[in-house]
Amino acid sequence: MPSPLWPLLVLSQLSGAPSAPANLDVAALSSPRPRVCRGGSPYGGSAMWARVRGADRERYCDLLARGYARLASAPEQAREAAASARQIAGATPPVLVLEGRASLRLGETASALQAFAQAESDPSAFLDLGALHDYARAASLQHDAKHAAALYRTLASRAGLLDELARSVVYIEAAAHVLVADRAGTEEALAYLGQVAEGGAGQGLSDWVLAESALCMDRADHADRARLALAGRAPVLLVASASVPLLPPGELAALNAVALGATDRAGSREQWDVFLSQAASDNPWLEHARKKRAELAAPRRVKS
Repeated sequence: MPSPLWPLLVLSQLSGAPSAPANLDVAALSSPRPRVCRGGSPYGGSAMWARVRGADRERYCDLLARGYARLASAPEQAREAAASARQIAGATPPVLVLEGRASLRLGETASALQAFAQAESDPSAFLDLGALHDYARAASLQHDAKHAAALYRTLASRAGLLDELARSVVYIEAAAHVLVADRAGTEEALAYLGQVAEGGAGQGLSDWVLAESALCMDRADHADRARLALAGRAPVLLVASASVPLLPPGELAALNAVALGATDRAGSREQWDVFLSQAASDNPWLEHARKKRAELAAPRRVKS
């Protein structure tokens, strides 16, 4: 049984900045470095920046650069750098985003989500896809399913700027979150998964794509299509770890339940039990899971 604490494992390997695309203008816009530190302030001649000039502005930019440099290896130091930058310029969106990303890596998801929400006052705060991905994951870890799905939709629309692995993870996570946020989301989820398949699901993600696709079909009342998709494939039990996509609560068990359904009825039933114990109370697929579990618990009919 996967640990209910497994989502916290992903915090050690949250996505960073995207790889540099060919369009350097797009790459510049997607940089986590605030525009004020790149010579083009989004704040113009505001009163705040009238007070923060010269050495203070240089110090502010140095602190943010230091924070991002230490975000992956020393998130506590990154948050300290953000706090020092806040003392100079106040709670600017770049400071809030850095605070949020550091808090997320420290397992403080509520604080992270609050900081991200406050940063949304600046339309450019989440041009960096690493920041947007962190925002989506914070919403997911705080069980805000609809907000997470909305963020993942935005992220997926820009996923072409990411490298293949990061792009695949984003599409798989987007599919899972859209599916949980809306019972009508099965076709949208399948479209995201199709993007992964077209790009070549490497790095061990093909089993995730297959299981998620089968789950979408099953939930859309196409159980025969789901079984056909899984036919001839040895079931692979997906295991939570720091290197796998982040799914809403219970969804990992649902993937395993569908994958095991044709070959291991007892194992599939056990996974549906895990799903029902972990899924949020407003998950739209609870009744579907209860029905699947009941079918597996019933004696299997023997063809005459």
